[in-house]
Amino acid sequence: MSRNWAADSHYASRFNTATAAEEAARTIAADYQSAPLGATSARLLTMLVQLTGAKNVVELGTGTGASTLAILAGLGPGGMLTSVDIDRERQSVAAELAEVAGFRAHRTRFIQGFAESVLSRLSPEGYDFVFVDTDPAGFPDIVPQALTKVRNGGLLVVNDALGSGTVADPAARDASSTALRRVLADHQDSPNRVLLPIDAGLLAVRR
Repeated sequence: MSRNWAADSHYASRFNTATAAEEAARTIAADYQSAPLGATSARLLTMLVQLTGAKNVVELGTGTGASTLAILAGLGPGGMLTSVDIDRERQSVAAELAEVAGFRAHRTRFIQGFAESVLSRLSPEGYDFVFVDTDPAGFPDIVPQALTKVRNGGLLVVNDALGSGTVADPAARDASSTALRRVLADHQDSPNRVLLPIDAGLLAVRR
């Protein structure tokens, strides 16, 4: 009997229930024509932030706040999230939803700008956890730079690492799929990485 992966994914999404604020973030994302972090990936992101004991986290790609809320849920007392996006309006939505969810405003610093530009101003090895959720076509430049901002023993997590199925398709030669294959090839021989086929795909690399 062949396995029904789509049914498994749907069941997991229902099992990994989201808060009202997270559901709102996903609903509003459609208005901005952006793809929010899936429910299963969000639950895993929260757990990874908790397990690493992260205090200083960088998020590249705020969107409307689905991943922002997941990270904040995993941060311990005194933790700080720096969230970067080129769209101030989407960040305003994320900030409002974080407030509705009960997260104090001083725990998140929103920066409007391009990921590469903001990364260049951040301290090397100054962060416990970095989450990348920007345009995959730019990953070959962004991911290596983001990894330099992670402290030794810290974690880098990249969303959309499988391009929602296109990376595994040899016929897919678009810019995003090609860029994602390059990033995965760069980490192929690292013992401290794992690629997870959930939602759009998650790549986690421990520095």
